[in-house]
Formats: sequence, C-alpha cells, structure tokens
Amino acid sequence: MNNGRVNPTTPPESPSFRSRLAQFVDSALVQNFVLAVIVINAVIIALATTADEGTTTYDVLHFLDSIALVVFVIELVLKLVAYGPKRFFTDGWSVFDFIVVAIALVPSSGPLSVLRALRVLRILRVIKFLPQVRMVVEALLRSFPGIGAIALLMSLVFFVASVMSTELFGDQFPDWFGSIGKSTYSLFQIMTLESWSMGIVRPIMEVMPMAWLFFVPFILIAAFITLNLFIAVIVDTMQSLRIEREEAVQAEADRVDPPVALDLDNDELAHVIRSLGRLTSSADSRPEVLRMWGVDNADALREDVLRLQSALAGSHELSHADWAKTLFAADLALVAGTPQKTAPEERAAADEAALALSRALRARLETHEYATSAA
Repeated sequence: MNNGRVNPTTPPESPSFRSRLAQFVDSALVQNFVLAVIVINAVIIALATTADEGTTTYDVLHFLDSIALVVFVIELVLKLVAYGPKRFFTDGWSVFDFIVVAIALVPSSGPLSVLRALRVLRILRVIKFLPQVRMVVEALLRSFPGIGAIALLMSLVFFVASVMSTELFGDQFPDWFGSIGKSTYSLFQIMTLESWSMGIVRPIMEVMPMAWLFFVPFILIAAFITLNLFIAVIVDTMQSLRIEREEAVQAEADRVDPPVALDLDNDELAHVIRSLGRLTSSADSRPEVLRMWGVDNADALREDVLRLQSALAGSHELSHADWAKTLFAADLALVAGTPQKTAPEERAAADEAALALSRALRARLETHEYATSAA
C-alpha cells in the first residue's frame, strides 16, 4: 500500500497458520465430531464395566477407548497450538478438558488404580457443547462466594445446635448426642429429613416430651430457610449472568452496526410510530410482510415493532438495519394510503406528508452512511 492506494500486484494478506488452525478446530465439523466421540466413548466406558478382563469383548472396548483418548489428545494439542498457552490456560473450559484428559493418561495401576473410575469424567466434556447447561455451570461457579457465606452461617447454626443438643440429650441418648461429632451427624440426618421423626425425635420425646421445641426450629432454619437461601443465590447469579450475556450481545451488535439518530421532529416521529403501528394491524393476513421483516409470525412482528417504537420514543436512535425496517413500514403505510373515511383533502395532505417523510428519512440515512464510509 502506497499513499493510501492499494498496489494491485500485492497479494492480500492471508491469515496466519495459528488463525487458520483455530478456525479449523472451532469449526462446526470438528466440534460435532468431538461431541460424537465423547458420547460414544461414554457408552464404551459403560459397556466396559460389564466385560471381564482378558476377554475379547474387554480388549475390543479397551482398544476403542484408547482411540477416543487419542482423538481427545490430538484435539487438545491442536487447540494449544492454535490458541497459544496463555489463551488456552486462561479459558476455564479448555483447562477443564486438559485436566479430564490428563487424568486418563495417568497409568491406572497399583495405588493409582482408582483413577480408572475417573475415566467417566470425560462425558462431562459434553457440557461445553450445550449452551444452556454451560450457563448453569458458570452460574453455579460464580455463586460460590454467596454459597460460601451461607455455608459459614450454616456451620455456625450447626455448631450452636450441636453444643446445645449434646448438653440437652447427651446423657440419655449417648449414641446420637454423646459428643459434638455424634450430635453434628445426627443433626445432619435430621436436616435431610431422613427418618428424623420416627428414628430420632419421637424416641427422644417419649423421654423428654418438650424436645420438639429444639428440633422443630432447627429443621425450619437448617432444612428450609437455608436451602431457599442456596437456591436464591444460584437463581440470582443465573439472572445476572443472563443479563451480562444479553448486554454483551447488544454491545457487539452496536459495535458492528452502531445506532444512528436521524433528528426527527415531533410530527415526523409521530408519523413513523403510527406507520409501525399500522404495520402490525395488517400483518396477520399479509405473509409477505412477515417475510420481508424477517420473522415467522405476527407475534414476533409485534414484539419487534414494539421494540422499535420504544427506541424511537426514547433515544430516537436505531441501527441501520432497524432504520431500514422503519423505512419499509413508512413506505408500506404510504402504499396503503390514508383510510377512505378521511376527507379527500386531508387524505391527500396525509399522503403527501408521508411521501415527504419517506424521502427525507431515506436521504438522511444515505447521508449518514456516506459520511460513515468516508470517515
């Protein structure tokens, strides 16, 4: 490039090897293939638990499992080369894949034979291919600080309740409350509501009828209130994560197609909003309108029109694509014309105003596009 001019003899710059490799690894073909291998490998691991070592079936399943492991190793090596160590090891899902595959590479003999049972963790890699499940997992991980605070609160409740139950019931029921450890375990069983009534509380109440004054409040606090706190923290984190993702998608859309304000006056704004409203009133019987708008049904059209009307009534800013939709609505309203019951003079004036507005909007949008491309 010389003086802002492109040399026609200079070939365009091609993407680097690592960029092309990253595109290949992240392609739908490769990702779907890896997903299929993960699912098949999970079935193989499950079938291997029913086969006896030394049999032909076991040898075949072990061979297929080794092939799947080789596929996973190749995938990780390609990702490590394509992304680079810094990007690879700062991505949580890549690190998770690395750990799961690394566990499978550790020799599972002698004291490490327990690692054979961890091979099934490979099926967890399927999580990253399911966006909704990924969001749940990420929300659960993000909620750990809040969960930690609730766990600390529960620990304090258990400690206080364990000391009190040991003092109250330890002498007469030493098997359940003879020490802090026994009391904690018994209270944990009561919190899970597993045989808490017939197994522990009622036998105690036969000796100490007022014991329910201790156990019922404990169950309400530990089993119901605390559990709801856990759920509330996770749900709140999921909602925050969903909002963050929506904002990120909107920010990317604004970056690619930044919003534009065409400086409409009040009459023009009212006419545009009215044109959008007329569009929704006639869409049910006009499938070509839905097709031009890029939606499947009239409900989706109404929702999008309401979004545009709200944006126009607020910031008066729309993206180029949304302004194109608005121009389409204005043109469609112009073609439809003013209702026949309107006086001829008023109808002619309204049609003339609609035509002028359509031309003005188109000219302003074209001017803005030219100025943007020139910049």
